[in-house]
Amino acid sequence: ERTNFDPNKTLSGVDQILELVLVEKTHSLWGLQLIIAFLCLCYVIAALIYASSSCATVVKTLLNFTVLINFVIGTLFLITILYPTTLKDLYIPSFLLCWPARDAITTATIQLVQRQALRAPNTFRAKVVSLFIFLICFSFTWVCLLHHFMRIDLRLSLFDTYWFVMVTITTVGYGDIAPSHWTTKLLVTIFIVAGVAILIPQVEELYAAFVLQQRLNNSIDYTKSLKHIIVCSTHMKPLVLRDFLTEFFSDPWHYDVHVVVLVENDLPSNLKLYLSHPVWKRRITVLIGTPLHQADLARASAQTAIACFLHTTRNQADPDTADQHTIMSAWAIRDYAPQCKLYVQILRPKNKIFLEMADHVVCEGELKNALLAASSHCPGMATLVTLLLHTFKPEELKSVPQNDPNWKLYSECALCEVHECRLGDTSKYFHQFVGENFLNAAAIAYKIY
Repeated sequence: ERTNFDPNKTLSGVDQILELVLVEKTHSLWGLQLIIAFLCLCYVIAALIYASSSCATVVKTLLNFTVLINFVIGTLFLITILYPTTLKDLYIPSFLLCWPARDAITTATIQLVQRQALRAPNTFRAKVVSLFIFLICFSFTWVCLLHHFMRIDLRLSLFDTYWFVMVTITTVGYGDIAPSHWTTKLLVTIFIVAGVAILIPQVEELYAAFVLQQRLNNSIDYTKSLKHIIVCSTHMKPLVLRDFLTEFFSDPWHYDVHVVVLVENDLPSNLKLYLSHPVWKRRITVLIGTPLHQADLARASAQTAIACFLHTTRNQADPDTADQHTIMSAWAIRDYAPQCKLYVQILRPKNKIFLEMADHVVCEGELKNALLAASSHCPGMATLVTLLLHTFKPEELKSVPQNDPNWKLYSECALCEVHECRLGDTSKYFHQFVGENFLNAAAIAYKIY
């Protein structure tokens, strides 16, 4: 605030520039700004060290908005140390640092809200938090900016500037405060256009997320005349759901059955687009929830469902952890709806003993072993099936029981596998392997080539 301001005095052009460039500061405030500048440069150095793998990555990091703002403001503050008597009062828009901090604050706030709500993240809640923090940063930026530029024609307090920003951005316009200088008028014009151009799309996205969330959180109340099943998964992949729906509705007896998809996380955009097709829109209802919560099972009307299908997530880094989650979900569904038929998919054969209460269990590992064993009887099929089962890993042999009949059959027949290729004498390198046993051909090829 200026203590020697005279509202009746008109400032000259040079005085107006000096009024905007130089702002009187105390030494304590200047010292605090230097500390902030040091922290900003530390962040920039840490980001550059993290991205020092290649020159292109360093340049891309420097052009990042967060790193660039921290670097510019931190450097300007440190320059004031060179001539402290003159540059100490240099005006530097440090309020712009609220934008680099916005992403971190938004992420932390969303995680806190989700933890308090004991629910998985959803689009609407995240957009509410993101829009709220954006409005705070947007309003704070323009309050600071207008408060500084109005120094040349008005003497406003921070609260009066805040009042002017709120009245302007909400298009109320009481007219009690009005800028008179052309620079301030131009800045207010930019503020109004930016507010309309940015906030309207944000509000539209929030409304669309609200409508979608209302549909996802609705309870399903089915009568006995309308049959339905429940499909549960931690991470529902589009291809998995597409294959399930195509297989399920290929049976004419399932045409009148409704499918309730219960997922823990919000669906990806490509899956939402797929389910919006008229073929599936009237047959499928998507709910955000988990089988571990009885309230979500009640919303899905699990007690009146014909069956419940539990899909696991394939190619997990830890298959045992995925199976544990599936087993706990299966027990929760069985406790809540004992009469509902339960179909469960797991990854490891050793975990089948925990699912004896399920009506049917499909074990991916057991299915692989069975296919490998059955294909060993037919020459040439074992290699084909092995290539099709591209997720099969040698480490999985350790989890196979010693008395597994499928694996025992495969180990006995795999050595007799014969690969036939019709190359004749036209092939310079491989004609010598025609009709050879696979093990002999492999050993000869490895020795020669």
